[in-house]
Amino acid sequence: MSKLVSKYYHKNPTNILLPLIWGGSEEYNNDIFEDLGLSYENYMAIITKQEHQTYHFSNFQYKLIKNKRNDIFYFIDSNPDLINNLVSLYKSHVMS
Repeated sequence: MSKLVSKYYHKNPTNILLPLIWGGSEEYNNDIFEDLGLSYENYMAIITKQEHQTYHFSNFQYKLIKNKRNDIFYFIDSNPDLINNLVSLYKSHVMS
């Protein structure tokens, strides 16, 4: 941790709190995550009667996945009960 504080926070651990105070992020957050061995990604699917569009989120941006039939759709199709439970849970929190 001291290496990260030295590298990104000018050797002052209290500087870690500054983005929390103003509710923002630092331009080097991705570098910090990488140095810690962390990553974050997710998927978003937009489904209409005409088509499926799937996006992959990585490095703070969504990119359209060209492959129309991919693992995320296989997962959704293979787990309808789980998906319905997740949708119900989400609706119960959003609609209340």
